[in-house]
Amino acid sequence: MGRVGHQPRAARVRHPAGVMAGSRRPTGLGRQAAPEDVPPHARPDIVYRDLGLVWGVKSSLLSYLAALPDTEVQVEPGSGRLLDGRFYFSPDPSSAHDGTRGSHRFRGAVRFRAHAGMLDVTVCDPRFETSDEGAWVMSVETWQEGRWTRVPFMDCRLAGADRRDGRAVTRRFATSLSGAARSLFDDTYPAGEPFDDAELRLPPG
Repeated sequence: MGRVGHQPRAARVRHPAGVMAGSRRPTGLGRQAAPEDVPPHARPDIVYRDLGLVWGVKSSLLSYLAALPDTEVQVEPGSGRLLDGRFYFSPDPSSAHDGTRGSHRFRGAVRFRAHAGMLDVTVCDPRFETSDEGAWVMSVETWQEGRWTRVPFMDCRLAGADRRDGRAVTRRFATSLSGAARSLFDDTYPAGEPFDDAELRLPPG
């Protein structure tokens, strides 16, 4: 994996030991996770939900991390992990969408930590929104340069037609790393590096 073991710039300042009351940012990200910290609904055997975001992040990265002895994947309330290894983020009621139109916001957080904390990346509260040019972008909140920041994380494009099954509209996006997010991986990946497809199950409009 090349330089993925190097310390990401975002990890050079440790996460705070909690956040202010009222914040939706996960409080458990300020310390090393213990097994008892994982909420029951964030178990590895969580089942597929009807509505929400399902995303595998990057399968080759997860395979690499799985081979390391000290890797921790911390899943916070609002999110979970499916049996196939992908991650689930629950719908955010504040989404300003009508069916498949508008922004699509999700809640939950996943933190990846390895190499004694030198690799430390958090994906929190993903949002899918269109830019001024009409392109889709996934942004996330993450711990960067000593503070929580929302950054453009993935450039997205629709991958095929929407699928409807009566209960939901399934929309699939191909994702690639945004230039603004390269530093989260210590510039290991170039801008435009393909990541896994993201699957959004949205309420029918």
